[in-house]
Amino acid sequence: FLDDFNRRRRANLTPIAPVHIEPFGLYARQIDCLDAIPDYAEIALPSDPVNVTRSLAMLDDLGLIECPVPLDAVATIADVRSNPYGLVLKEVSSDLLAASRDDFDVVFLFGNQAMGLGIDTGTALYCDRGNPAYAEYLVSRPALSETHGIRTLGGALQSESTRDFIDT
Repeated sequence: FLDDFNRRRRANLTPIAPVHIEPFGLYARQIDCLDAIPDYAEIALPSDPVNVTRSLAMLDDLGLIECPVPLDAVATIADVRSNPYGLVLKEVSSDLLAASRDDFDVVFLFGNQAMGLGIDTGTALYCDRGNPAYAEYLVSRPALSETHGIRTLGGALQSESTRDFIDT
């Protein structure tokens, strides 16, 4: 995400410290397990490049599609090699995913979106909770990255009290 942001915005932000890995899962109103996802189910994926890639990699790992994603690569729906269940994959803006739940059989939601809807992330059909490739980082301009203030903030964001706050 940061590489894409830097390229699009002609920025040069640099990662300082990983802070949080947002849980990311598959949610459905009418389906209670992965095996019950019907053929031709409509699945909403977040439309940003990193999370489309994350969604496709997850669907591949679950055996629902074939879309191997090389490390540090960006995938698109066009990269799906095989779709044996005829799943209809549709990209939706991330900020509209939660509101789209009634329009799809299955929706990818971030943990904060699920919790905002009153959904326990433990009820996801599947939830990725700790893939470090998707950590959210404190970032900075390179000229500030080694300053006392940025290093102190990085340390505070990685502290046990911050972890407890995020978990709560």
